Amino acid sequence: MSLIEKEYFTLAEVIESLGMPWTDVIYLAENGHLRLSVLVFQLPVDCGFCEQISDDDWDHFPYEDPSHLTGLVDLGDRDAHMILKNGSAAVEHFKAKPKEYCSIAERARPQTFKKEDLLLRRSERTQLESLIKAKPSAKRGETFTHSLSYREVTINGITINLGPRQADVIRQLHEAALAGNPWRNGKELLKNASSESNRMHDLFKSKRMEWPLLVDSDGRGLYRLAISDRIERPGKRAKK
Repeated sequence: MSLIEKEYFTLAEVIESLGMPWTDVIYLAENGHLRLSVLVFQLPVDCGFCEQISDDDWDHFPYEDPSHLTGLVDLGDRDAHMILKNGSAAVEHFKAKPKEYCSIAERARPQTFKKEDLLLRRSERTQLESLIKAKPSAKRGETFTHSLSYREVTINGITINLGPRQADVIRQLHEAALAGNPWRNGKELLKNASSESNRMHDLFKSKRMEWPLLVDSDGRGLYRLAISDRIERPGKRAKK
């Protein structure tokens, strides 16, 4: 038992205490549900703003002064996946805020991080523990309710507050489920919700822990609400 209150933990100690299999950790990390971090000291980086000018091209506008990072930095989903899968990986970029970038300066490359370097912020651990505790009671069934705007939904006893675009997507998925055709194309859902995100995971990244409880994916671009196929439709009683 630790005698101090930590702000971060090694991934190994967290999964050991929770009894999680590594395959579950890999799944959560590569799908953006688990944000992994590493610790760096006086690492030269190039940071700034970026602007998308086409589907595959971005303009970068660096800050005037070069920066050095010391402390926890978050890994991108792909790098986290590669470290978990292969045991180590060379990293060139760190996770940055939307429309910003943070790259390791060329003079400091390569920076290789190993599996044992992976860390979890306290906030991430708390969300992970909440997700695991919720899972045993998360039976697919008649336990989905929502506010008029879908900004607040409750699924299997867990209440989730959503942003307006997130709520619009969940509304579409719920209406599709009620219509008996629950699977919907992710890009169409985003377009209908007037979202600037290109991926469903990007739109729901603020809810990445609740995401597996709320939405199912077929892994090929189709999504549905994570509720039973036998849901009750307006004016009808569900068959028993």
